[in-house]
Amino acid sequence: MAYLLKRMEQIRHISLTFTTVALCGLMLTGTLSAEAARPPQEQTTAKEAAKAPAKKEEQKKEKQPAFTEAELKAARRRTELRQISARLVVAHKYEIKGSIPGLMRRLKKIAPDSPEDHYFSALQLYQSGEKGRALLLLKEAVYKQPHFARAWNLRGVILSEANRLPESREAFAKAVAVAPYDPVFIYNLASVTYRMNQKSEALGQARRAVQLKPNLGEGYYLQGMIHRDLNEKGQALLAFKEASRFGEDSPRFWLDYMLVAEAAGEEKTVLDIAARLARNREPDVLRELARVHIR
Repeated sequence: MAYLLKRMEQIRHISLTFTTVALCGLMLTGTLSAEAARPPQEQTTAKEAAKAPAKKEEQKKEKQPAFTEAELKAARRRTELRQISARLVVAHKYEIKGSIPGLMRRLKKIAPDSPEDHYFSALQLYQSGEKGRALLLLKEAVYKQPHFARAWNLRGVILSEANRLPESREAFAKAVAVAPYDPVFIYNLASVTYRMNQKSEALGQARRAVQLKPNLGEGYYLQGMIHRDLNEKGQALLAFKEASRFGEDSPRFWLDYMLVAEAAGEEKTVLDIAARLARNREPDVLRELARVHIR
């Protein structure tokens, strides 16, 4: 009996020991898990905490660029100049003539004798028929700003109208070099290249123009004329059809279209165009209509 009592006391003691160890183990594990989940934090002193806001302000100041008053004034002038130029382009494009004088006064006030001033003044002179004076101003504009594509293009237009084709082509080429994705500049280059009888090169340029602007009727018209000259009747006819689809509607266009259709054996198209031109009284049109009806 004494043996049994002694044995039971030993078992109770062992059980208590395991329970204590197990409890300690849970607590330790829990403590370790909590510490592991908590990100390590740096201890900061009161002095360091006080310095932190000042440090952030210094960093902000370092990031912000410092401008002088002169630099700010120049930046504002450039912004205003761009805005006025954009508005003048729109005003000329859509013939909002009432807004042009006021915009020109503002332009001359903030940027007198600038390339923009010369260009828009030249544009006004060109529209009023003073092409010689316009050319002088454009020469000054591109001298001051060699990458002024619009000025080069207008110079090319005026020289083309004066039949100074090599100079015109050079001006258009410079406009395209500055703005290689402008379909109007490329079309103008193609047009004067065609007039210089360089038809294969002109055809490539005209194709590029309509690739960039698929509804450019003039580009298809020019392609049709080149295909006609190269005796490529089918391609010429297709190009003329596209030109008419995209708005070409001048008597000269319809006359050229009629002649191409006649050469391609498209009788119905010839008669349709003749009916369209029936009321036109231009000598060339009347002569061709008479020939078609006699035939």
